[in-house]
Amino acid sequence: MRNVPGIVLVLGIVLFTVSCNSGWDFTVVNVPLHLFCGEEFHFQVACRGSCSFPLFWSARYGTITQDGWYRAPDFPCTEVVEVIGRGIKKLASFPVLMPGGPATPQSTAEALPSFRVLFVPPSCVADSCVPFRFTVRGSFLVAINGEVLMRDRYHREREVALELPLEEGENVLCVVLEGKEVFRSNILCDRTPPVIFLSRALWTPEGVWVFGTADEEVTIEGVKGNKNTWEVLVPWEGEKRVVWRDLGMNERTNSSGKCVGEIAMPRKVGDYTLEARLPFWEVPSLAFSVTVLAAAPRFFEDLSVLPPSGRVGEPLTFRVQVRDTYGNPCPEKTVNVYLREEGNPVKQQSVVTDAQGEASFTLIPQKPGMFTVEAYLQFTPYSLSWSLPVNDG
Repeated sequence: MRNVPGIVLVLGIVLFTVSCNSGWDFTVVNVPLHLFCGEEFHFQVACRGSCSFPLFWSARYGTITQDGWYRAPDFPCTEVVEVIGRGIKKLASFPVLMPGGPATPQSTAEALPSFRVLFVPPSCVADSCVPFRFTVRGSFLVAINGEVLMRDRYHREREVALELPLEEGENVLCVVLEGKEVFRSNILCDRTPPVIFLSRALWTPEGVWVFGTADEEVTIEGVKGNKNTWEVLVPWEGEKRVVWRDLGMNERTNSSGKCVGEIAMPRKVGDYTLEARLPFWEVPSLAFSVTVLAAAPRFFEDLSVLPPSGRVGEPLTFRVQVRDTYGNPCPEKTVNVYLREEGNPVKQQSVVTDAQGEASFTLIPQKPGMFTVEAYLQFTPYSLSWSLPVNDG
């Protein structure tokens, strides 16, 4: 049985219909490679089956009648035509081009609507007018707080620079392209400048260990709401800007304006200066210092230069050094010195390492024989020992 197209009247709408057998299906048989702006085209379908059902046509940008006659919009785009019948949907997609140009892939790509942000204002500003830059192609509008700031249509991609007028408080920026929202941003305008001060510093004046972390709490005054993000300039991470988080682990201050941050310490001891900044506010930054101390002792090393043997009554000088896991010198570490006599250690003295992690001590042999010295790094399992023969002077 042949497919017989026909016309039926449903609720006053003329619909293009097909007669099909059971288990029916249909296909749009003449999808164009492209159309030009304003061009008309008649879509046709081929079906199989024996039941008669209406087909419902729709187009995303152009207009189409219910018997398949389509008219392209007067601007370039990627059109999508949809046809539905008895639960089956078919789509036909093709570019709509400006007249006078060949339908090449390049011209097709150039005809597609596009939007790209070049510069968007930050989420919190102190100015009543801020810049907004973007590139666009197609029919678009820009609205701020529900009021249209600009409406236009560009057939070629162009850069647009706007000055956004802001109201005190929350502002909503929205961009609509070809009838669809493609960009939205919330901007807080607060003309009251904040006051930045340090309210608590856990690492002063004692310093922090090199392997640990440090907490720092910073308080902001005079800022409405919770739309401020802190940045900390960390010198040992290549001037990296670290975003501090509040107690709720949000990358903003909490409603009280307090922000608590945790920063991993560097592997090299020394005095460092950190800088806390509140981006996009023209207020002085807050600089504070931190002294990074060595980690726990890890290496107990012998730096002594001793002769092959000693003499009774002549002093022998021993020299040691203490360093942490990262090679930093460990100052103010106690070294206990023992002399082994008849198999038993007898304490002789205690010395403390200097700023270079070094300490030295001197012992004088009192009798000939084997001279055995032991040094123990206090509160650690590390030790050193020396043994050399002593001759009668």
